[in-house]
Amino acid sequence: MKRIAVLLTVFNRREKTLQCLKCIHYQQIPDGYSIDIYLTNDGCTDGTAEAVSERFPEVHIVEGNGELFWNRGMHKAWEVAAQKDYDFYLWLNDDTFTYEKTIRRLLYSSALKNDQAIIVGVTRSLDHTKSTY
Repeated sequence: MKRIAVLLTVFNRREKTLQCLKCIHYQQIPDGYSIDIYLTNDGCTDGTAEAVSERFPEVHIVEGNGELFWNRGMHKAWEVAAQKDYDFYLWLNDDTFTYEKTIRRLLYSSALKNDQAIIVGVTRSLDHTKSTY
């Protein structure tokens, strides 16, 4: 079984974070793979962490100090996840909503490079009409 750690940092974007996690929940994960989610709560005051715990109890919530911002929050989530030595790490913004085949396609692309590459996905506008990053 190959294991994937999904890493996020959150700060006061409760609804977007919940939507992001819902999209991850609906991923078409190939047989032989499993996913764990690590979310750094960097001082949310809008109930994000509580809502995540209630709706997605399997998510590992890592507490930040409110001064980590995205970069250090992602590093903190990675530090915790790395203790379990995952095969893959997916760094994801909490306002990113993935398509159902996103992880399957990322794994396919990684396999083309013998799982020895950093794979970056394209992001699209909410109306799906243009690439944004």
